[in-house]
Amino acid sequence: MSIKGLITVGLSYCLIVTSCDNKEKVTIYVTNVSQYTDSTELSILINDSLYLKQQFKYSDIVPKYDVFEYKLPKGKYGIKIVEARYGTQKLDSLTIPKDKYVFISFNEHKKNLPANDTIKRGIYILKREKPTKLY
Repeated sequence: MSIKGLITVGLSYCLIVTSCDNKEKVTIYVTNVSQYTDSTELSILINDSLYLKQQFKYSDIVPKYDVFEYKLPKGKYGIKIVEARYGTQKLDSLTIPKDKYVFISFNEHKKNLPANDTIKRGIYILKREKPTKLY
């Protein structure tokens, strides 16, 4: 086979099998650190497409992350995390390949106010370009 034939076959393979997609691996770490909720359901949407919907159990072992990997093309994305029970939401943005490691944490803590004790709920996002030590 000629060089031209090999290039044509290689290019066809790239387009058909791998799509030459230039996608980046994005690793998402999720944890529930709420001492007030044994388990909470979180949904993760990227550009309004559901990527993950799962129950996350509280663990007193820190750090305890569930790890998920996705491949996304380079670009800018909107990320939305929704907690099912109370409707707590967090909106943020991702820029791939810059934000290749995403840490998502659900937490509740008592907010001591003079009038009463209330529980404050929050979803927190930390984004990194390089791996980060988890402990």
